[in-house]
Amino acid sequence: DASSASEPRAAVCPVTGATHATSAGAPAGASGGAGAAAAAGKAGGSPPVARTASLTGNPINVRSMTSGADGGPVREMTREERMRFVHSRKSDKPLYYGSYLGLDRVLGSVHPVSRSLGKEAHDEHLFISTHQAYEIWFQQIIHELRSVIDIFAFPTVPAKLVIVAADRMERVSKIQALLLQQLSILETMSPMGFLEFRDLLFPASGFQSTQFRVVENMLGLKSDSRIRYGKTGYCSFLADKDAAIVKEAEDSPTLLEVLNMWLERTPFVELGDFDFWAHYREAVNAHARMDHASIDANESVGPANKLKLHEDVDSWLATFDQLFDEEAYAAAVKRGERRLSYAAFKAVIFIELYAEEPILQGPARLLKLVRDVDELLTLWRHNHSLMVHRMLGAKMGTGGSSGFHYLKATTGKHRVFSDLFDIATYLVPDANLPPLPHDIMHRLGYVLELGSDASAAAASAAAAAEAASADA
Repeated sequence: DASSASEPRAAVCPVTGATHATSAGAPAGASGGAGAAAAAGKAGGSPPVARTASLTGNPINVRSMTSGADGGPVREMTREERMRFVHSRKSDKPLYYGSYLGLDRVLGSVHPVSRSLGKEAHDEHLFISTHQAYEIWFQQIIHELRSVIDIFAFPTVPAKLVIVAADRMERVSKIQALLLQQLSILETMSPMGFLEFRDLLFPASGFQSTQFRVVENMLGLKSDSRIRYGKTGYCSFLADKDAAIVKEAEDSPTLLEVLNMWLERTPFVELGDFDFWAHYREAVNAHARMDHASIDANESVGPANKLKLHEDVDSWLATFDQLFDEEAYAAAVKRGERRLSYAAFKAVIFIELYAEEPILQGPARLLKLVRDVDELLTLWRHNHSLMVHRMLGAKMGTGGSSGFHYLKATTGKHRVFSDLFDIATYLVPDANLPPLPHDIMHRLGYVLELGSDASAAAASAAAAAEAASADA
């Protein structure tokens, strides 16, 4: 119960390092004003996520998070220490472009196997360079995802950090768009050019990309949701040290898990006497009644077609049966048909329906970018499978898979955020949405500070104006 009393707990802001007490029974973002309240709400739902640096209680600056030799956060230099460091680098050890980027190691890491046979296959250099570029970008994606997961693993997520997380997810999506373009560069290699060195690659395979598996696991792809690769687990094809890294990512908090927890805490869905779900259900029924009436009034449609159209409306309405029945929804989660919890799914619907309200713009943008990342990864898998089909036909992959057919099957099966795409099924036009109570609209809008005298006066004035308008 969000209104129940409980012992206060300390929360540390990952930006400022400030510690403040919040009640486990109060909205987790209440102490941060309207923006924070939109990012975190009533307590309850999923248990706290463990194994996340942000949950240690240490003040961490998520904009410049670094790790020491022990894996823990490095103490940030004081301003004076930083100035001394910069001065010493300029005078004693001037930084050089090539050494800073490690170009000797990076550019010297292309070693075509065909070269050792006395006749280098020209396209093997492109093949290696392209895959190395992929791995560099995978590393950057992991860096961004790790910071986003740390942000949302916090029990309170200030509104400003929702924006930071959205910016980083947008960066991930831009990298993915670039990775899609890299496939077209690889496709400048002809199947015959690939055959010049392909037999030298066995049994190495892109399936052994440790970082790609880590990205999948960090997003939330679980091993039991994967298409099996042979009769053993996917980690069995990796070197022991790489398998350990992938397994650690699989056992750690995922983006799906921490977003689910954050969504479960969304306020406004149930606040005081307001029950969004009841309002929403009536809006759905009103929309269906309007559609039925429109069909009946359309004289250009014959009786048989009208019957079919009425059946389509009823079929759409039937999809809500699971949505308005928590037990039926829980059964769908158990069957693996849903990944988000019931509370989280309801919160997404609320955010999508009122996405233009100021407080919800940040969360709505974040959810859009998460969808973008899932979509772009799906597109990459699809285009990659087409490229493999173009290069290999129906040949077996170098790692022993069925090649094109295996890759094509992963396109739909390995999606993580399908629930966010399904939300569109349950949206209704603004015209059918009942007006929200004034106090809820006030909290969703821009205010200087919730509870301040100015805000209270503004709310009273707006309520009086609304009452006067109604009387008129």
